[in-house]
Amino acid sequence: MLKYILLIVGACGAVALGVFAASKIFPPATNVVPSEAGAPVDPDHAQFAADLKARAATDADLDGLSDAQEKQLGTDPNKSDTDGDGLLDRQEVNIFKTDPTKADSDGDGVKDIDEVL
Repeated sequence: MLKYILLIVGACGAVALGVFAASKIFPPATNVVPSEAGAPVDPDHAQFAADLKARAATDADLDGLSDAQEKQLGTDPNKSDTDGDGLLDRQEVNIFKTDPTKADSDGDGVKDIDEVL
């Protein structure tokens, strides 16, 4: 009986030593801040969320064009792809030079996304 008790105590000691060693090898993260819900949040993600929220104040659809620019262009400030062709309004204006209000800017029957990719 003593043999089994020593075996169990020895096994428990080995597990405890393993947990102790693991805590030294993999220490808990120290670069996290608590969220409103109490769960830890990485500060980089918290900053990203704050930046995104600030950007959304001037770019409701987060397509890269400000709401003011979208008003000038005649695009929908609440839809990132006003014409539904698969390209963001910002991409159409700044990169591909297509019309963000028409899925087929040149009227040839082929959607803009199929022509530029």
